[in-house]
Amino acid sequence: MSEDSPLRGKETRDFTEKDDCYQMGKPPLRVDIMMSIPGVDSEKAWKNRMIVELAGFEIPFISRSDLIRAKEASGKPQDRIDIKSLKEGEQPDLIDES
Repeated sequence: MSEDSPLRGKETRDFTEKDDCYQMGKPPLRVDIMMSIPGVDSEKAWKNRMIVELAGFEIPFISRSDLIRAKEASGKPQDRIDIKSLKEGEQPDLIDES
């Protein structure tokens, strides 16, 4: 792991605290690793996950419906904006593939 890695020095036990969250990257290409998601049951979220293939890797993502529930539980101003977009079915193009 590189010296500037956000997970450098983390151990298995660091991923067991319910409210912990680790972030990698910068928006809009930031990845949040959350140990729990307010408003969402983790077992149900795992069953509902969406698998996306990217560069030959299968990557699990939270389902749209569970993401909406999580954002509703948060209640932050940006989350309310995101909920509206998610319910309208908008999928912003976050990755420039050119």
